[in-house]
Amino acid sequence: MKTINIIVLLFALVGCAKESTIDTPITPIVQNDSLAILGEWEWKETLIAWGNEIQTPSTTGDSISLTFTNDSLYKYTNGSLTDVKYYQFEYYYFNTGVGPDSILGLFINQVDFFYSIDGDTLIIDKSYVDGNKDTYIKN
Repeated sequence: MKTINIIVLLFALVGCAKESTIDTPITPIVQNDSLAILGEWEWKETLIAWGNEIQTPSTTGDSISLTFTNDSLYKYTNGSLTDVKYYQFEYYYFNTGVGPDSILGLFINQVDFFYSIDGDTLIIDKSYVDGNKDTYIKN
């Protein structure tokens, strides 16, 4: 009888765990990155895909900053607001059988970008389709 009670308890615990993970709308990675990206970021450099040119504020004469709020991205060029866009995090899903089956992407006005946040450094990367790779430092 003890064995049956333990088996029933195990099935109940496993069943509860599955339900709670399915109902969770935001993964910990999305939640962590959505908090980490908030605030102001100063442009450090851009790697231009064609020609491997690197642009910086000193080579262009422009200072660029991005401010992320809960769902909007504000771009300032030389202190003036030049663009406002909507952003969100979404998963890319792959079926290659090699490596991870999904990665988290940053969508700005429904255009997808690879990105990474490492401490005070944000990289927004479109180089996989011959686009630019921008690096920002958090203020």
